Amino acid sequence: MGYRIALVDFWAGLAESVRRADSPETAKSLLCGQSGLRSPYCDEVAEIRVFGRATDIPLDFAPDVVIFSVFGQPRPGDGRCSEEVKARFPGARAVLYSGECSRPDPLADSCLTMAPTQSAGPGKNNFYCPLWAFRCFVRRGAGTEGRRGEWADSVCFADAMDVSGWVRSPPPKGSPRVGFATFVYSNAVFEREEIASRVSAAAQRLAGPGSRVSFGGRRLNHLSPGVGPVPDKKRLLERHAFDLAFENQRSPGYVTEKILDAYASGCIPVYWGAPDVGLTFRKSTFLDASDFGSPESLAAHMCRVCSDRALYESYFSEPILTDAWLARVGLDGGRRFAREVRDAVVGCEKNVCL
Repeated sequence: MGYRIALVDFWAGLAESVRRADSPETAKSLLCGQSGLRSPYCDEVAEIRVFGRATDIPLDFAPDVVIFSVFGQPRPGDGRCSEEVKARFPGARAVLYSGECSRPDPLADSCLTMAPTQSAGPGKNNFYCPLWAFRCFVRRGAGTEGRRGEWADSVCFADAMDVSGWVRSPPPKGSPRVGFATFVYSNAVFEREEIASRVSAAAQRLAGPGSRVSFGGRRLNHLSPGVGPVPDKKRLLERHAFDLAFENQRSPGYVTEKILDAYASGCIPVYWGAPDVGLTFRKSTFLDASDFGSPESLAAHMCRVCSDRALYESYFSEPILTDAWLARVGLDGGRRFAREVRDAVVGCEKNVCL
């Protein structure tokens, strides 16, 4: 016996990824990773399948849990389908999962979202599940690749980190970090592009053309114009001192894998996004763009860091996570966090949440 789980309204390529899996076991591992069930919790699943919408689930499948995301057809309630799930399968547990900037669904039995609140209604059903932690501790533990496995400019390569330590060693003197900073994005977000462009211009005025920001995504690309994003984002970052880890939008709690990609590549992250990022990542280990009065003052500080080895190394002297998050995910390889996610998905008597 085990749980029968249906996934609906997930990203469009998921079903194709399942079809391309080389074995049923690989397909199951992929879907368990998407569902928040890393090893050993994947063993609790008897059958797991992906469907387009809740109405596509055969009645004879009779799922115990229906996990729905926010990529389906537009509908009232910001794309959520808890009412649809409960109407079609009254005994099933309806769970919202979203790695986007989405509101919790107060009608769902449980929500795993980027909203930093732990309550979304009388049942207090929201579990704060930032994307960086989900990718690092749940999908990684499930043995799955990144979301699509072939992202050119947004792949999470935090698997390269030793997640049991969280204190990084600075790159040695004379290491091939010949570049100043990177900006690798393909989605158009005017505000972050303006900040990056002004940082690049100001740094070049202060320290010369070698301090130009390397734009390697589809947006503002000057490294491979007309070709597309650079083929290896990790290799690009590893040759630079800073990475502009800018989110798609600024919203409390919305901390994706971007800052962790910078850490994993040995860069000092320059972060723009969630105003409460300091509750998760230790502010002595990165630069928060919002702490500076202008992109020009940010660029000036980045130039000072590059010219002062002691100041540069100071960003590598402490764990990147705050004490609260170290206690939650950093002392046991993320097993406690993975258990909390599992309980939020399939249910438990009491979740332990921050």
